Amino acid sequence: TRVRTSSTCRDTMPPSPAWCALIACSIAQCFRQAFAERMLFAADGGIPNRARVRSCQRHVYIDLGANWANTLRLYESLVPEVHARRAWDVYAWEASPLIQPYVRDTCEWLSGKRRDEPQLCLPKSGSSRILELYARPLGCNAKDDAMRSCMWEKFDRHLNALLPDPLLNGTEAYASALAVATKPVMCGEKQSRFTLVPAAVGGADGWMDLTSEPRALIRGGAVNSSMSKDHSREHTYRVRVGNAAAWMVRSFEEADFVVLKVDIEGSEFSFIRELVRLGGMHLIDVLAIECHPDVGDCKKLTEVIKKKATRLKRFFTERNYNFGLDEHSMVPGREEPRQWAKRCGIGAPGS
Repeated sequence: TRVRTSSTCRDTMPPSPAWCALIACSIAQCFRQAFAERMLFAADGGIPNRARVRSCQRHVYIDLGANWANTLRLYESLVPEVHARRAWDVYAWEASPLIQPYVRDTCEWLSGKRRDEPQLCLPKSGSSRILELYARPLGCNAKDDAMRSCMWEKFDRHLNALLPDPLLNGTEAYASALAVATKPVMCGEKQSRFTLVPAAVGGADGWMDLTSEPRALIRGGAVNSSMSKDHSREHTYRVRVGNAAAWMVRSFEEADFVVLKVDIEGSEFSFIRELVRLGGMHLIDVLAIECHPDVGDCKKLTEVIKKKATRLKRFFTERNYNFGLDEHSMVPGREEPRQWAKRCGIGAPGS
């Protein structure tokens, strides 16, 4: 077992073979840090658990429905600072083949594997409500359909340029992404790790037809073709469905600190049902979920969550977690649309 010690411990230890003293120093540091973490989390309203307040605790964020990578760092605002400042193991599940390449590139950038942040010449919007906030600085001041039509016209070239990466829909890409969880981010690491899991979320492994019409991707997202009113063969893709619940149970344990965000267009019902069946609800420390009442009974789903997630310390719905955006993806002011106009060649504000 590799023993990590602070520079303070190493500096105060004699260079002679004093391994016992070195280990004692490391253990003492762990106990001090664990005690501080326990007190901070308790003060924040959580219920600390002895097995979960280790200083070397693994911090995991599972983003089910990553969209335009606009919730990849949502965990930072959902947990106490003592947890937020750790190195995190982040898994971004995204179903849309047209969005996956951008999420992959963003994950690589956030993991320190690429130098420059990938550029997106589209609003990081997953709903008409958010799209409207982007629209105002761009001069699309109308409401509803007129606003959407204005925005589609401005971004038409970039929406039509979206292309899937066939490799991301392959078995190797999916299996490799899931296998990352078997190699935890090491205790003491400063760099968080972000991994794209290119799949939809369901209650069982399989395949599904997904309607991913480009214009819909900046106002609502891709949906199961069986649920789509605007079923288009041109933009229908056969995509993998992953049993995220089974993967969670295989990959994580109670000693981990797990934050789970769920926005999967109605599949939250089958996912939670499967996680309950597998006895995995106790893995969740913090949950942020959007429930779709047109698919199932959200009140009953909430009751099941609160009953079965016995270690749940914080519970959020979409309305109380920034309407589905992390702090790095908040709606821009008037300057960013002007930067878009220059960099991406979209219509200038007011045009």
